[in-house]
Amino acid sequence: MSKDLLENEIVKLRIIELEYTYRNAFDTTDKVKLDQAKVDFEADVRRIYLEETRQYLPDHIEIYPSSELIKYNDDLPEDIRQSGYDGTAIYVSDPDNQINQVHIISQGSVGTEDWLDNFFNIFLGIDGKQLDATRVFVNKVNSKVPDNEDLLTFALGHSKAFNNNLMVQLTEGIFEAVYGVNGAQVGITQIIEMDQRLREHLENKFGANFSSVPINDLRRAIIEYYDNKGVTDNIIHRISEDDPLYGVSGIGNFVLFGFDEAMLIDTHPEVKGLRTIIDQFDEADVRKIQQFLRQYRDDYQLNGPEGFLKAMTGIDIELINQFIEAEGWKESVAIGWNNFDDLMTMINTVVEKIPSFLAIANVVVDNADTIIDGLLENGYIDQKTSEKLRTEIESIKLNLEKIETNIDHLENLGPNQEGIAIALMLDIYDNVMESWDSLNVIHEELADALDLIESGHKIEPILNQLAEETGVSYSGGDLHYGGSRSSDQEIKWNITSVVRLYQKGLAKLEEMEESIQKYGNQYEGEINEDFDLKNQALQRQIDYMEENPSLFQNDFSLYFANRNYAYGLGKLVKIDVQEEMPTPALPEHELITKELKAQTTVYRNYLTHVREKVEELFEEEYNVSQLFDFQMGG
Repeated sequence: MSKDLLENEIVKLRIIELEYTYRNAFDTTDKVKLDQAKVDFEADVRRIYLEETRQYLPDHIEIYPSSELIKYNDDLPEDIRQSGYDGTAIYVSDPDNQINQVHIISQGSVGTEDWLDNFFNIFLGIDGKQLDATRVFVNKVNSKVPDNEDLLTFALGHSKAFNNNLMVQLTEGIFEAVYGVNGAQVGITQIIEMDQRLREHLENKFGANFSSVPINDLRRAIIEYYDNKGVTDNIIHRISEDDPLYGVSGIGNFVLFGFDEAMLIDTHPEVKGLRTIIDQFDEADVRKIQQFLRQYRDDYQLNGPEGFLKAMTGIDIELINQFIEAEGWKESVAIGWNNFDDLMTMINTVVEKIPSFLAIANVVVDNADTIIDGLLENGYIDQKTSEKLRTEIESIKLNLEKIETNIDHLENLGPNQEGIAIALMLDIYDNVMESWDSLNVIHEELADALDLIESGHKIEPILNQLAEETGVSYSGGDLHYGGSRSSDQEIKWNITSVVRLYQKGLAKLEEMEESIQKYGNQYEGEINEDFDLKNQALQRQIDYMEENPSLFQNDFSLYFANRNYAYGLGKLVKIDVQEEMPTPALPEHELITKELKAQTTVYRNYLTHVREKVEELFEEEYNVSQLFDFQMGG
């Protein structure tokens, strides 16, 4: 049985990061473009492997994008095709060395849809279609490879992709190993709802109503169940201490698989991460929020965020906006009359639902000082920003109190007071919008902190931290070597870029040399050789005329004014052509090709000089000549 060819962690991280960059290239139904993207991706995978290991991958590699097997596969159900799942499989085969393995790279969070999926699927336990799509993709790939006998399947993923891969491993155990980086951990509600056998196990252990079981007991039971199932042995999770997903993973809703303190790494020493802040939250408060929001998960699935908000509060934003946009009281009255039943339904629903929503909103607001103090203490914000944040939080608190007061008034209205009810609803809406404005200000004040938090979720800082003592670094997917210092600034060489430019320059140079050769051949064939051939044909015609003058007497008679007079002169017995055939003034192509070849020699010498200088700097330590000799794609 062969080992994991991508066992080098830096290789794993760089290939996961690389796969993100091919998202658009793979998203096509154009076979020519897709095939070229596969070629380019394979070349980049081979390059990364060589850069990190100085070894070559086997000759036989096949690339399977999810766009081909899932998104644009008309044989699959629509919900799987449109799940938002993206991933790429790398199949590697070398029968002589017993290598037969596939590496599934599931793609993590890249857009709003993915982050909403993170929240609702993991935190609230809503069934996610991306999880089903992950399972389908793995099965499609395994059935597609030329040889699936003794096939080893490895999973790699970042962010939500780790959660998808991990859930598939826990429920089905189909991966030889699962590697994740800054991954979203498994939510307790999520795994219980997705795994029927686990749910039955917990019911047998704790009874049918095990939701009241203490979180820590439930977590231990879940871990023990999967450990005994034998699906957790090869789960590896590399985590930045500054990753926001790690920051929230300490609350009771999550179960940590593949977690090892040794795999934690501090990528941003200037801050202390979010974990110590989130850990201060009361788990009872977290449960309250979960239980409240979970009531409306179906509304989110069916109608999106706006439907989710309407279900929680009863506020019909579309109807309220009609009143806000009305021009004058007459139009407002008309809107109220035309939408009377909907308006009364909304008012009754708001009176019923808002109190529970306010209770949860107050729980969140009551924890705001803890968050602000933590952000200040951990280095994310300064004192001035913290004061601005507290001002906006106080504004939100005041608006929540006003909403509560208006709800009390609504509840105590008598018959025939619809006008007052509408006025109160508009006040509530104004309070909501003022709170929304405060949230926007908070978002603006936290812009720098959010950028720093987002950076903690990325792969590149982990790469650079892992490589800190090796003299190499990474930026934009490229490998950099540290060089000498200038003005106290370390000079870094983008070796990937240098090699890429060298090879592209070499390829262009070879194209130039080929074009020069074609030019010389074409000149010889179409100019010189053509002139020689025509010259020879003309000479043969002259020789023929001189040898057979009588055959041309009639032709020559045409040059005389009187034909009969020409015949009267006698018989034409001799033709003597005094030939002289000068060529047109054409440039000497040998001089042109010589000059062009001289230019290519200059270019080649320049490229060779660049290579030699880079090798002089880094060959002893990094063996860069092997990189220059490798043929990249693209």
